This record gives sequence, C-alpha cells and structure tokens, in this order.
Amino acid sequence: MYVILGIFMLFWELILYKLCTLICPIS
Repeated sequence: MYVILGIFMLFWELILYKLCTLICPIS
C-alpha cells in the first residue's frame, strides 16, 4: 500500500509543478 501512496504523491507533485509553471511561469 505504501508503494501506491508513494506513486500517488509523486504524480500529485508533478501535477502541482506543471500547474505552477502554467499559472506563474519562471523565466
């Protein structure tokens, strides 16, 4: 179960990172 949680957290972090770069892009 911990593996699934780890993968979920990884995907969530990637999604948040992409949203951040889309909303407020850093040059």
